[in-house]
Parts: sequence; C-alpha cells; structure tokens
Amino acid sequence: MDKIKEPNFFIVGAAKCGTTSLYNYIGQHPEVYFSPIKEPAYFVRGLSYDRYSDFEFYLSLFKKAGNAKVIGEASTGYLFDEDAAGLIHDKFPSAKIIIILRNPPDMVFSFWCYQRVRSDESSTFEDLISDTGIEYRRSEAFKKNCNEWWANYAYMDRGLYYEQVKRYFDVFGRDNVKVYIFERLIKYPKAVCSDIFKFLGVDPDFLPDYRKVYNETGKIRSKLLKKMIYSRYPWLRALLPTFTRAKIRAKVSSWNMVKAKKKEMPASAREYLERFFSSDIKKLEGLLGEKIKEWRSKQEER
Repeated sequence: MDKIKEPNFFIVGAAKCGTTSLYNYIGQHPEVYFSPIKEPAYFVRGLSYDRYSDFEFYLSLFKKAGNAKVIGEASTGYLFDEDAAGLIHDKFPSAKIIIILRNPPDMVFSFWCYQRVRSDESSTFEDLISDTGIEYRRSEAFKKNCNEWWANYAYMDRGLYYEQVKRYFDVFGRDNVKVYIFERLIKYPKAVCSDIFKFLGVDPDFLPDYRKVYNETGKIRSKLLKKMIYSRYPWLRALLPTFTRAKIRAKVSSWNMVKAKKKEMPASAREYLERFFSSDIKKLEGLLGEKIKEWRSKQEER
C-alpha cells in the first residue's frame, strides 16, 4: 500500500489571480507533487455540502507523492475564509504558504465573467459593485441561497486583500509566507517561478513550460452540460465517488469551455473600483513594505 504523505505547502489564493497557472508551472518540477484535485478546499468551512470532509480521504490525495520533496495543493478559498489559516496551521504548522494577488478591479471583473459562464451568476456587473449589491452579498439570505460556497459570489470583499494576507502573516509568520503579484507572473514567469522554487527549497534552475495559458474565461458549448456539472442535487452527486466525480467534472468543464473574445470593463466601473480599493491597497503595500506599481500607475497618471 502506498504510504500516505502530508502536504507541506499551500497555494491559498486569490481567485482568478493565476493560481491555476502556478499549480501547473510548479507542478512540472520533479521535486514537487500536487494533489490531483487542484482545489480540495478541505479547510474551507461553509460549503453548501461536505466536499471532502473526511481527513483520511483528504490525505489520500497525496499518497502517490513518492519521493517528492515538496507536497502541496491549491485552494483559492483558503485566503478569504477566516478560519482556513488557523485550521491549516493546526494540522500542518510548518507548512509554507504562497499567495498570488491581482489588481483588485481586474480580479473582480474577471471573477464575475468566470462565474457568469461557469456557475449560476445572473447579476449585471453594475449591480454587483453597487453599494446595495455589496451589502446584499454580505447578507445571510444571500449566503443561504448560493451554489456551493457563498464567497464565490462575494467578488468585492474578496478583493480586499489586506486583512486576508495579514491573517496568514500572523498565523504562519512572515518567513513562511510569500506573496506574489499576478502581473509580474505574466511578465516574468521564469523569475517568479525560480523565486518560488527557492522558497520551497527545490532546484531553482528548473525551467517549466510557460507557454500554455490556464483557466481562461471563455464561453460554454452546452448550458445543459454546465447545469449537470454543477448540479446541487444529491442524487446526481451520489452517482460517482467524490474523487472520481471531481476528476470527471474538471475534464468535462474544461471541454465545455471554448475561447471567446474577452469582455471589457466599462471605464466608469474601473474608476469606481479603483477608488473603492485604493485605501485597502495602500494598507496592503504597507504590510508588504513595497509599492505595487503595476496596480497604481493608472491612478497616479490622473
């Protein structure tokens, strides 16, 4: 029987910020093993159903790690969930944490576009970024009616990174947490991955194949197939074991998505979002001890 090993590093988010690309780039390293399910989300509380609630099953995701020096998983819900950092630390106190962040207005818009295609999001972008829309998405009524996890629809709050990052610094200590910027990954993938490999303690000179773009938002081939993939009906989920269902869903969902012309965020919405996130970005910069020029240049030009 394969010996069950434990994860020693986690990519914790944020959503639509390049976590899938990192999962695939880092996972090419011969000293690294990732869970075959990219987002087991074991440490996320409040899912509408118990996704992978059995700890032994969770650990079984890493049983084929072999002689890998570094073993990990990537669940974007861990950054936003208020309890996840503490729950991970309780089980794996010496784990290393990777966080990747994207300019909040771009993350919010990309996440909304993704959910419009992938899930049952029906709100207009203007409605969800309004004061009324933000407050409604914080309400218990909204949370109760959400597919899977309510925070998958809390776009604005998930873009307020300061408290989320600070929580991981406080729980794991700064030496065990590295924060990367999505825009730098896109521009300098080799340098970012080399730095991650150094952080994880594996050969930093290994060169992954960066040519493929992962998790792009497009359009779906079949609405019926989408409905079946993300159905909340227990009888449909019970047809296959959890692990098998997750693998099939990922493959079918990928096939069901085809390329499409990217939507453009309205200029007025971008201006509003830049104002909305400005204060939190300044706090994040103070926490990180650096200016994130890739996010602030457009504001500073005005």
